[in-house]
Amino acid sequence: SSGINAEYGEFRADAEVKFMNTLSKPKKMTGVRAGRIPLVRTREKTSGWPAGNPTDIKHALDTDHYEMAEDEPYYASKEVERLEDNLVARPNDKKSDIIERITESRKQRHKNALENLHEELGHLNKAVDPQVASELESTKEQISWILSEIQILFSGIEQNDILYTYPLKRLQVLWEDVVTLLQKRSTKISDLREQLTKTEKQRRDQISELFKHYSALFHEIAFLNTDAINLLMDLEVHNSNQLLLSNHKLYANLISQSQLENVVRLRGYRIKWEERVATWRDLHSQQTIDKFTNFMKTPAITNCPDISNIKDMMKCELNGLIERRWGKVQGAHDLKPPTFTTKTVLRWYEEVCELSLTLENTNRKYISKLSAVGDKVLLDCENVADRMLETLQLEGVCSDAEAQDLKETHIMPLIQDWGAKHKESLLVMGEEFSDQAAKFKSNVHLLYDFQNKAAEIWTEYGARVTAKNNELAALVKKCRLKHDEINQQLESSLDMVMDKMRQDTNDIELKRHLDKATEALDEIAASYSHFKKDMADVIKTYPDMITGELLGYSVKIRKHLGCYTEEEKESEEKPEEEKEGAENAVTVQGEEISDPPPPEEPTEQKSDENAFMTEIGEVVAEKPSYTDDRFGSLEEGLTVVYLEHLDLLTDDVTQQSEQTVEEKLCELKSEVELRHHIHKPRATRMRLDIYNVRLNELKNHEERVKQHGAGVTLEISTLRNEFKKLGAEHDVKGKKFKKLVEDCETSLTRLEKTAHLQSLQAKVTTAYDDHMNMIKLELSSFRNKMEVKLNDLRESNQHFGLAFKPFAEGGNFGPDEIETYRKKLEKCNLKIDNCETYILTELDGMESKCLDAAVEMTNSFDAKLKMHILDVAFLEKINSWMSNCQVRIKTEVAACNMMSKNLKTKIEGLRKLIDSCARPHPDKPPVKPEEVLAAIPDVYNLFQQRILYLDCAKPPPKSTVLINPENPMLQSRESIQDFQGVVNLTKNILTMSRKASVPSMDSESVTMDKRKPVIAEPMYDWFISKQEAAPKPTSKRGKSRVETAERTKRLGSASSRSSMISVVLSDVQSFMPIIKKILQETQGALFVSSEAYYSQYQGPPSRSGIADTLEGCMEELNKRLNNYYLQTQEFYNKCIQDLRGVLSDVLQLHLEVPPLLYEEILEKYVTEVSQKTNLIKHQFDQNKVKIADLRESNKQQLKPILGHPNREVDLNNLCRKEEDRAMESGDVLNEYYNELTNTERTLAQAFIESINICTERLMNLFDQLITTDDVILGTVAEEKLPTTVLLKRELRSKQGDTLSTPALSQEGRKVKLVRLADIAVERTASSKSDNFKTSKFTPVHEEALSSMSKVCGEYKERFVVIMEELEKLSVKWTANEERWKKQWVASVHHVRNLYKPVNIS
Repeated sequence: SSGINAEYGEFRADAEVKFMNTLSKPKKMTGVRAGRIPLVRTREKTSGWPAGNPTDIKHALDTDHYEMAEDEPYYASKEVERLEDNLVARPNDKKSDIIERITESRKQRHKNALENLHEELGHLNKAVDPQVASELESTKEQISWILSEIQILFSGIEQNDILYTYPLKRLQVLWEDVVTLLQKRSTKISDLREQLTKTEKQRRDQISELFKHYSALFHEIAFLNTDAINLLMDLEVHNSNQLLLSNHKLYANLISQSQLENVVRLRGYRIKWEERVATWRDLHSQQTIDKFTNFMKTPAITNCPDISNIKDMMKCELNGLIERRWGKVQGAHDLKPPTFTTKTVLRWYEEVCELSLTLENTNRKYISKLSAVGDKVLLDCENVADRMLETLQLEGVCSDAEAQDLKETHIMPLIQDWGAKHKESLLVMGEEFSDQAAKFKSNVHLLYDFQNKAAEIWTEYGARVTAKNNELAALVKKCRLKHDEINQQLESSLDMVMDKMRQDTNDIELKRHLDKATEALDEIAASYSHFKKDMADVIKTYPDMITGELLGYSVKIRKHLGCYTEEEKESEEKPEEEKEGAENAVTVQGEEISDPPPPEEPTEQKSDENAFMTEIGEVVAEKPSYTDDRFGSLEEGLTVVYLEHLDLLTDDVTQQSEQTVEEKLCELKSEVELRHHIHKPRATRMRLDIYNVRLNELKNHEERVKQHGAGVTLEISTLRNEFKKLGAEHDVKGKKFKKLVEDCETSLTRLEKTAHLQSLQAKVTTAYDDHMNMIKLELSSFRNKMEVKLNDLRESNQHFGLAFKPFAEGGNFGPDEIETYRKKLEKCNLKIDNCETYILTELDGMESKCLDAAVEMTNSFDAKLKMHILDVAFLEKINSWMSNCQVRIKTEVAACNMMSKNLKTKIEGLRKLIDSCARPHPDKPPVKPEEVLAAIPDVYNLFQQRILYLDCAKPPPKSTVLINPENPMLQSRESIQDFQGVVNLTKNILTMSRKASVPSMDSESVTMDKRKPVIAEPMYDWFISKQEAAPKPTSKRGKSRVETAERTKRLGSASSRSSMISVVLSDVQSFMPIIKKILQETQGALFVSSEAYYSQYQGPPSRSGIADTLEGCMEELNKRLNNYYLQTQEFYNKCIQDLRGVLSDVLQLHLEVPPLLYEEILEKYVTEVSQKTNLIKHQFDQNKVKIADLRESNKQQLKPILGHPNREVDLNNLCRKEEDRAMESGDVLNEYYNELTNTERTLAQAFIESINICTERLMNLFDQLITTDDVILGTVAEEKLPTTVLLKRELRSKQGDTLSTPALSQEGRKVKLVRLADIAVERTASSKSDNFKTSKFTPVHEEALSSMSKVCGEYKERFVVIMEELEKLSVKWTANEERWKKQWVASVHHVRNLYKPVNIS
């Protein structure tokens, strides 16, 4: 890679040097051109530039351009001075010979023409070669810039540190930038080739035209013949062709070398880029490996916290378990007599083994945890490696296979090394723990064997001591049983004597049996002394039995501990012999109370002892040593403990055996004393508990019978007294009930409500029921109480008789006693039966007497109550109908007020909307005029409902028109039958049945509305009763049923008359008709109720407020209804006046709505016009700046040098460019003018359409507006005016000059819509205007039309101002262009005149 880069660098350097040399060295002339006349002849007078070589020409042009850049005006003047002033050669006038002069003239002309040809060729090359040189230099600069850019791109990745920070995408972008730059370089070279080809083509065409011109000129001069001229021209053409061909060849070589170099550079850059990418991949791979290596060396891996924590936890827990286990091992010191056995030692050994097992399980658990954590660490390391490699893959550093290879070769060995070390450490830990566990297990087993043997010896000793204790207990038990049998016989004879004492019937037999029982108690006390002597002899043999067993235990334990000697054996043989003698003595002494032990038992025990000692000897001989010194020292300590315990045990056993004998003797003594102590008071208790008790029983039997008889007599007398008391209480309650009924009769006249009378009736009825129920309840209760008490007395006699039980049934009575006591109880039963018969006879007469008195008083009260209830019910019904009428009228008034309130609330909301829209404020919500307009129809609907409900719309002049024609069911005020018709009908009915009488009805008891007095003279004549000439008899209540039947036959029934009245009533929805309907219904109901009351057959009214006749009652009721009607009419008039005031306020509110809508439309379209015109003006300003820049550019390009004939083409191009600019300027102005005019006209037309739509909408909406002229005036108080004003009005009326206030609601008018001609007069296509007619014309219509005219005028003023500004701009622009055109023409003419030849005459 480095070799390729070096070769590529050398090649690139050589190519650049070769390219620069090609551009700088002069061209070589080939063929004829090298040795003949040059294409362009050099003339010092014309210019100091080199001719022929394009490179030299370019260098000269660059030098001149540099000099001109320093002081352009100065060097421009110098350049003009170097040009020839006289371009036409003057003929030589000094030739005399005409032929010679002609020939010389032709020669000179030929020569001059040839020189001119060469000169023009030179000028042509001078004009073209700088262009070629500039193109070459420009291309060279661009190519150099591209190469420098590529070098800059590659310089950014030369250093590895910077290269590492690059992502792969950025490197790819860098390569794409390099390729793009090289493509640009290739494109520049291709463009250079096309441009050079085009330039050479232009040069060739110009040379061709030049040769054609001069060929014709040479033939015209005719200095040479035609062949010579053709040959001369062929030579010149050949030289020119050679020059053109050499130029083409040079250009082709240059282009091909550049393209080849571009390809070579591309390949070199690609190799370099791939090397840097490979380096970038290596850097990232190595960085990842180093990063993972450092990661594996981090404390988190080398000294993993999880592993360290687990090891610490393992160490802590294992040390705790080891200390706990050793503590349990040391607990062997506590396993010593007398509390330890083989089971205790086995339990201790099992606990130690269990702790060892727990220790092993704990070690195994932590080893598994360490292994799992190690696996997790390995997995985490592998995951980290995978993430790193995945990052490399995502970054494009390597592929999947390369990443896997990198993982296997560099990363996995590190992970495997760590895993191997971790597993090796775990194996070492496991082996160390296993060795320690095995050693500890063997040592513990040896210690367990030592302790187990000692425990077996101690257990055997304990069993033998227990056997001796059991033997002693058996001897004691046999002795006790023998003495218990003797005592049982003595106690049974004593019990027989005592039973006889309990059943004795006289005092003599009771005394004899008492003496016999006393002798039996003395014999039992003597047997207790014999029991004490026998038990003491058996207990004193216990110490000798225990001492022999202790000697055997001492020999066995010393042999087990390894400290048993021959001297100790000899010293112990003598105590064994003594032990055998003691056992035989015990046996001899206990022959009377126990059986001798079997003779084989000592032999078996001896053989067991010998076998046990053999095992101990073998164990001691074959005992292995401990591997841990701690266990050896522990066993030595246990040996000392056992020996010390043996010494202590000898003293304790001797002391305890003696103490046991003393305790048992003491217990025996206490037992015998306790028996004597318990036996001693038995004689006294026998006298008290048996003898005295039986004697007292005989005396108590007689006393109980006497007390029972006295109690029965007392209960019967108490019951008779209670019966007498009950009769007295019933008399008192009867008097109270009578007083209650009399009080209720007195209060009948004071009650004015049926409910009160009914409650009074209910009170009397309840009192009657309570009174009778109470009497019945008390009598029943007394009867039940008497029965219960007498039954209790009978049962008491019966139970008392059954209580006399003889001795055979478990009692303490004799047969004679029982017979005497039963006769006395029969006399008590006879007294009870006599008392019951007397009381029952008296109870029946008492209940019937109370019932008759209460019924008589209740019937008298009901007869008086019935008359009062009938009159009060009639008054309540009248008051109820009047109250119902009031409530219904007030309900309609409340509904009317609620409708008015809703209307005013809606108007207030409309007022707030108009205020927020007309006078916006931050505290007010934003409101648009459309929202205001949308809220108006709701107000109109409420007005329509209000007028319909009040029925206050003015009728049309000729025919009746409904306010709401869509609902034909609603009728106007005139269509509803008048209330007077119904009243007249009622009047006629009453007149037919009326008989001359004066109304006597009390109005104060019926009138409900006391706010206004009843009018004495009603407004309707049917309220006044017309008196007939001959008075007729009055129709009062209390007439016969015949007169009532005749009246019914003449007038009809009440239901038929009610139906006649209901015919007049109809369903109405207006306020006053509803009120009339309510009054009509109330009057009909009152008439029916009154007629029903007066038609009943009753006596005179019990109430003073009821009229005597039906006519008088209805007269008073009609007055009250008329008063309600007058008050309702007054309220109705106030509602109409309030409605007229609200209509006036709404009219003023409507005057503010049209300006808001029209101003919103104006603002909307003005804003839209401003936005669109601003865009058009902005585009025009940009075009204007562009035109100005072109003008300035043309002005700068117009230099004096362009006046030279050789620059005629450039000057003509510049003039054409200026003409194009002038045409473009005119097009810009026309486009701006037309676009702005069309926009203004289009938006003006849209504005007019919006105005017309808004006008039509407002006119249609305001046609529904209701004014005060559309509502009836109502009743208004006449205004009191001064006399002068009244006189003036009368005078004007006489003169016919009455001033009439114009109506608010007038006939509809034609409304003329706005036309486009009203705004832009000269630009409208037609002047036709649309009209429409409104259904009415109000001040609101007038305000809407005024606002429309105002807005249209403002828009027209703005439109005219914009059009005038546009015209002014157009005129100003045209004048400016004309002025500039004149200046330009003058400047061009001046430049052309600079190089015209000056004629010298």
